[in-house]
Amino acid sequence: DTIVVEGGSHVRLLGIDADEKNYPCYSAAKNTLETLILNQEVVLEKDSSDVDQYQRCLRTVFLNGLNIDLEMVKRGLAVARFYEPDVKYKSAISAAEKQAIENGVGCKWSK
Repeated sequence: DTIVVEGGSHVRLLGIDADEKNYPCYSAAKNTLETLILNQEVVLEKDSSDVDQYQRCLRTVFLNGLNIDLEMVKRGLAVARFYEPDVKYKSAISAAEKQAIENGVGCKWSK
């Protein structure tokens, strides 16, 4: 749920929470995120907050119009997690999580 962009800035993807190292879905989430965006030119969209307590930029990541944050939840590789006031995509990401759970999608929800 965090990427490093050209120039070295760390960017925390808004609205999602993926497993950290040594947790079951870490590798699947990391590999998928790399497959989707590594060495690609992405668009970073700010919501309300600029940075978090760790000085990571808080952004929604888009590649060719695809919301990567939403895509990670759709694929069952991250859970929806929102903190006010950054809730722009809350309804879409929450709906994607519900569908992923119901369909047993991905590492997080496979049955």
